[in-house]
Amino acid sequence: MARETVERPRVSIAARLPRGLTLVVCLVLVSYIFVIFLRPLVEAFLYSVNDTDVIAGRSRFVGTQNFARIASDGSFWSALRVASLFTLF
Repeated sequence: MARETVERPRVSIAARLPRGLTLVVCLVLVSYIFVIFLRPLVEAFLYSVNDTDVIAGRSRFVGTQNFARIASDGSFWSALRVASLFTLF
């Protein structure tokens, strides 16, 4: 006896999930992106504009002084040139 197969219409995964669950999944993904990518970026920027003593736990705002010191340092430019050449070639 042959069985008849009934074709069901294909429904996307998003259509099968409840609307609230979709929102929860989106919030989890956004929070994951924030924790993994954005937070370290913000912390790196804050470290760059502060003179931080990690051992003592003190921090002093210095603004762009760190960047000015690097721009005037010859060894920084030499290291940047060598790293660029190494990366490109």
